[in-house]
Amino acid sequence: MSIGIEEEHQELQRALRRWVEARGGRALARAALDADFETVPPFWAELAGQGWLAVHVDEEHGGQGFGLLELAVVTEELAFACLPGPWAGTMLAMAALRGLDDPAAKELLPALSDGSLPAAVALDGAGTLRGVRSAGGDLVVSGVLRPVLGATMARVCLAEVEVAAEEARQWVVLSVGAAGVEATALPSLDLTRRVSELRVGDAVVSAQQQLPGLRHAIVRQLALAMAAAECAGGGRWCLEAATGHAKDRRQFGRPIGQFQAVKHRLADMLVT
Repeated sequence: MSIGIEEEHQELQRALRRWVEARGGRALARAALDADFETVPPFWAELAGQGWLAVHVDEEHGGQGFGLLELAVVTEELAFACLPGPWAGTMLAMAALRGLDDPAAKELLPALSDGSLPAAVALDGAGTLRGVRSAGGDLVVSGVLRPVLGATMARVCLAEVEVAAEEARQWVVLSVGAAGVEATALPSLDLTRRVSELRVGDAVVSAQQQLPGLRHAIVRQLALAMAAAECAGGGRWCLEAATGHAKDRRQFGRPIGQFQAVKHRLADMLVT
């Protein structure tokens, strides 16, 4: 059973699976394992063009106009395929920005939606950035964030800054590769989804790149929800692979799936 139980959600899931399989399926993940460096995959523009990246974004910003449940359905299916690419960070960034009145959010959403601006999000435990606000409202930001998922593929990164003299933290948009913002790949356990170090040295973040309306708790809740959907997708692949093996593998003249002990293990996987 997948997250989406209504017919339109199941059709969304089936359409996305057909699209992934037509482009190589899990062979795409295996190719990412063998690559020396993580790069934006060649199917990225087409994935965005199908509208799946921005399924949860309002139509006025280039999205499909649906909500977080549809985001969870898409996330689950992409995780089922173990699809490489910066989709997790980009979709999380859009989820965090949707509904904000901040000018930076409204400017970013269309470019995130069409895939031209792959994104990363620095989450809890990645370190602390510190900023000093100038008289004109700009922030001069420094610090190191690690690990950040997909930062070497990203062109922008959402990160939280501790603002000196204000006793407050504020989210900003960092332009990866711009002056003072450098992403370097780190050794990664999962080579299909690699992590990076983001080193920020006196980077100037203008008022148009600041997100005063974004709250830490919202980003954390969205990240947890997406991570749960990803785990559900990966777990469902494990269940389907194990079930398929139990049907095909024969022992003592019959499929091992007919043995009660194997049935119980598969049932436990489904419940989990």
